[in-house]
Amino acid sequence: MIKKIILFVTILILISGCATKLIVKKVPVLLEQKFTEGLVLKYKITEVMINTMVIQGTTQDQNISMGFTISNEIEKIVGDTIYINVSIDKSEGSVIVSGAMQPIPEVDELEGKVFKVVLLQYREVLSMESDLESDTKSMESNIKGYIQELFCLLPNKQVRVGDKWENDFIEDEYTTHSIYTLDGFQKDKSEKEYAIISVESEVSVNKIIDEEQVTVRVEISGKTKGKIICLLEDGFVSSAKLHAAMEGISYIEGSPMGNMEVLTYINQDVEIKRIR
Repeated sequence: MIKKIILFVTILILISGCATKLIVKKVPVLLEQKFTEGLVLKYKITEVMINTMVIQGTTQDQNISMGFTISNEIEKIVGDTIYINVSIDKSEGSVIVSGAMQPIPEVDELEGKVFKVVLLQYREVLSMESDLESDTKSMESNIKGYIQELFCLLPNKQVRVGDKWENDFIEDEYTTHSIYTLDGFQKDKSEKEYAIISVESEVSVNKIIDEEQVTVRVEISGKTKGKIICLLEDGFVSSAKLHAAMEGISYIEGSPMGNMEVLTYINQDVEIKRIR
């Protein structure tokens, strides 16, 4: 069951700002990310999720906690194509079921892994390679979604406060349609300027999982809302905070308990912070 839960987790981008003073800009501002070879962007990500399942009339809650420290090194830039080495410096996860805490091996085993990412600037992840074992391969979609959201969110054009732009992320059976809005600008105590961006997303998961003699068809959808704060001088995410609420059904065939439908309700909070 843990493997199935991990598949639901999408590392999306999200925000708890460090800026403190609102400022007014009456002219359009260019929102773009300034990639340079050798640049290393390091982030701390924490996720807390409550997964409620109704199985044959019985309700079961699973409380999942995950934490990551991830380094993104810009290896090479060729035109609009960015080559990034994504290193998982720290990774740990746990799940509490019926009062008992268990580790999540798929998460713990990510520590020390490196992903080779090819990114088309402002648009999409073109490819991603890793040395993940088959047991942790399901986490690739999570990492790819995180890269897509972190480095493909800005419009790369002049925008004013109140302007909106959209982005689509499709990865296998995962689909996300996001609408971003420039809410305003802030300064921190050191006078650095930040853009405040709100995001609303429609998310859907339609996936078939074959495990030994059991087949699970997952149909889940919902919405995410949050705030993203980007440092204006380089365009990269400074911090983020997002809440997701999703629900759906898993159709299970071939289990020892027989065929059944499992109602699933997910509430997830994700925070991201740029660190040194």
